[in-house]
Amino acid sequence: MMPLGENIKVLIRTSLALPTQPANQLQIGQRLPVTFDRVFSRAEPPEEIYSESLSGQIDSFVFSGRNVAVMCYGPSYTNKFQTTYGDPAGSKERGVAECAIEDLFRKLREEEDQAEAVTTSIKVQFVAVIQEGLHDMLSKTPQKRIRFNNQLGKCTEASQFVVGSTGEALYFLTKGKDMIARLARFKQIKDQYITSVFSLELTTRTNKATSVRSLQFATFSASEKVPAADRPHPIFSVSLSSLGLVIYALAKGNPFVPYRNSMVTIVLKNALGGNCRSVFIAHIVGSVERMEEDISTMRCASRVRQVRNKLEEPHA
Repeated sequence: MMPLGENIKVLIRTSLALPTQPANQLQIGQRLPVTFDRVFSRAEPPEEIYSESLSGQIDSFVFSGRNVAVMCYGPSYTNKFQTTYGDPAGSKERGVAECAIEDLFRKLREEEDQAEAVTTSIKVQFVAVIQEGLHDMLSKTPQKRIRFNNQLGKCTEASQFVVGSTGEALYFLTKGKDMIARLARFKQIKDQYITSVFSLELTTRTNKATSVRSLQFATFSASEKVPAADRPHPIFSVSLSSLGLVIYALAKGNPFVPYRNSMVTIVLKNALGGNCRSVFIAHIVGSVERMEEDISTMRCASRVRQVRNKLEEPHA
């Protein structure tokens, strides 16, 4: 059976209040408006983004056995990290990952109550790409580099922990977030330059079959202009360039996609062009001062919207 094709769903989140316009269009300066799946302003919290545009993906993950990925992309000065993981300052604003985890466990309880002989287990993992090195954020030695298993398409050397509740999953999410901040200070780089991936692997067992699927939340950076003193490690530019080449190749439908040019694209391979229902949330400022970077981010998001992931029928 041929795999089903599905375009990546692309959302925009801007730091400014939006003028009156269609909810799926965005106009920067005098340029023509660009259409996306939905445009959100900073006034619309991540909880609203989740309920309106992401909760259906969790339904696919739980009830249809689909792999799901949510990717938050944008320059370091945008709020992509907060959109994904919540406000580190301790405010009540939750990120889309926190909303999804809470919704996931609620729906799993409902499924187990309604279905006979259904058992589920969830394992979590949190990895980060720092200057092209892959690190385990839940390890006792997170500064040590680990390897990615290209054959299996996942990081088998990273720690995995079984969780049985929303609170346990959020504990490891918070632990990974805190470790990213600590490593960023240690390496003297902004945590926003770090690519992070928090994964939940769900195994469902019935009398007839066993299915395994993954739910991923990722953050990664876009290109931007920064003073020389604040520029990240030069290898960061290699990661950005490789990401651009991968997205361009996928949007054009090229037979060869250069995933292996960068650890960032290796880690995001399944989300960008694999067997996965994916959502791409691009972050912009929406100001005249950042117009050039905003246009670059929107151009990337427009290309991502042309990418068709290859959805395979779930199987045991």
